[in-house]
Amino acid sequence: MRLPVSIHGCWLVALLASGSNSGSTHNFIDMWLMSCLRLVKAPHPTMLVWVATGDHVPCHGVARGVALAIGTEEFVITLSSINLGRFKVILGAEFLRMLGPIL
Repeated sequence: MRLPVSIHGCWLVALLASGSNSGSTHNFIDMWLMSCLRLVKAPHPTMLVWVATGDHVPCHGVARGVALAIGTEEFVITLSSINLGRFKVILGAEFLRMLGPIL
């Protein structure tokens, strides 16, 4: 599902990816976009992310306490930075758990 979101006043289309087979456990942001938005990131050198192609890609850092808006609702989330392709933000089960139980 595609979802319009705002991070630091920048409007983007996020992919809500939480399906059991193809879903994401964490929230991700493209490493280029993380730099452009000047999000403060902490290194996370041990995190490797298994992507849809079956490859493992390194995490380039983690930004905690990022303000994300969906419509008039605001959330504070953690974003892990990887080299994404088409989408610049992926919201996974980590985001959905903030809303309540995932059934």
